[in-house]
Amino acid sequence: MVLQRHDHRGQTLLSFTRADVAYLTGEAGLAALVEVGAHPLTEATLLADIAALRRRFADRTTALVQTTVLRRKAVAKFGERATDWLFTDEALQQATTAEVTRYRARRLTGRVVHDATCSIGTELAALRDTADYVVGSDLDEVRLAMAHHNVAGVPLCRADALRPIVGAQAVVILDPARRSGGRRRFDPRAYTPPLDELGTVYRGRATVVKCAPGIDFEAVRALGFDGEIEVISTGGSVREACLWSAELAGPGVRQRATVLDLGEDITDADPDDCRTAAPGRWIIDPDGAVVRAGLVRQYAARHGLWQLDPDIAYLTGDQLPAGMRGFEIIDRVALREKVLRQTLSALDCGPLEILVRGVDVDPDVLRRRLRLSGSQSLAVVILRMGAGTASRSAAFICRASR
Repeated sequence: MVLQRHDHRGQTLLSFTRADVAYLTGEAGLAALVEVGAHPLTEATLLADIAALRRRFADRTTALVQTTVLRRKAVAKFGERATDWLFTDEALQQATTAEVTRYRARRLTGRVVHDATCSIGTELAALRDTADYVVGSDLDEVRLAMAHHNVAGVPLCRADALRPIVGAQAVVILDPARRSGGRRRFDPRAYTPPLDELGTVYRGRATVVKCAPGIDFEAVRALGFDGEIEVISTGGSVREACLWSAELAGPGVRQRATVLDLGEDITDADPDDCRTAAPGRWIIDPDGAVVRAGLVRQYAARHGLWQLDPDIAYLTGDQLPAGMRGFEIIDRVALREKVLRQTLSALDCGPLEILVRGVDVDPDVLRRRLRLSGSQSLAVVILRMGAGTASRSAAFICRASR
């Protein structure tokens, strides 16, 4: 019996078998994939395309169509090399983008590396360019067969990540499953394998564990992890958290934020002498990796910024850090709808970006209620300032730098 599930549009998602992989990598399958790739397979044409393809390829149609669709999605993560790779839907969702894998591979340059949860091989593709020697393993026979195709020439074997197969000199990369039925899991003990079990098996060994960025860092530390927790962002989005064991951590570093777009990393070993004071010319919303890693003060100190409130992540300063988007302050007004509407209307505001921290305001609801119809694009930054009885809400009308 072939197990199936469905995507958000109700389309069948095939649970690939090794026979499917053998067909897709054989002469007939490769030729069929070229033919299927000529079809649009868009939301508007999908049903008609499948009907036509089924007359040509019968029971092979689902595997061919799904592979083609997944390859097209994968280009955003891996570039053009993904156009001849094999994927499962969940493997593609969990796979790290090429930019992040290349960065991590650079941190492991010259090492012997074992990717013990190699899945379809996306991490191995970057590691083989930098590591002294690399080997992959996985329990899933289908994903392993796909990896044989995707990273041909890399040694692979079927093995349980909880049963080490390489010597203690190797760095072990672990990417426990953190999705179930398409949903993310944030409890480290709910991963597959659980992080506490991985910690026990690999205690005292150099390890790199990939996690969802929303994982509970305190829960990770409570499991006994004493290395570096790194949060990585690229393309303006936080991509993942990565746990580097103490053997691989930066000197004195327990938290790191890496912003790949800017080639910048901030750590808790950096100075954090950041004052709290009245706003300067700009309001800056630090990159999500900096905020998630709890390194806002270190970022501020590096760039000559200061905080508007010690508990709020918005920063301010008279200069905008290179490459950062900021909000130039035009005015400060009371957080009242009537006052906001009058002030914004006087500025001919139409499109309005609303940023909120520490205040119970729904930006979408507020935007509708303001009913603005002007031609200028502006922003409102809303935040809580002060503590206890001195706490107050502030609304800054700004112009975005870009």
